[in-house]
Amino acid sequence: MRFLIDAVRFYFEFHQHYDQGYLAHMHDPFAAAVALEPTLAVLRPATVDVELAGTITRGTTVADWAGMWGRAPNADIAVGTDPAAFFDRMIARIGDFAAALYPPVAQEVR
Repeated sequence: MRFLIDAVRFYFEFHQHYDQGYLAHMHDPFAAAVALEPTLAVLRPATVDVELAGTITRGTTVADWAGMWGRAPNADIAVGTDPAAFFDRMIARIGDFAAALYPPVAQEVR
């Protein structure tokens, strides 16, 4: 659990340092959680592509929400989340994993 605490603290402090508040944008863990449990997010289908020609926007991911490109949606995009449920599940899963790796050892009380 120590590593989890340090990792989450890093996210919070990073965003605070860049004036975004004491919060955590945890995209990768959240994406993994939604892959395992899609009900953690409200998903909306859209066609997504990457801008390759722009001088400022090169590499930017762009979504066609209105269907103007005439292509079928190729992604489900999270448009709503339940942060409390995500953190509860993340802590439970990592806690269970840590407990399996390092089971508590009974100590004799004197």
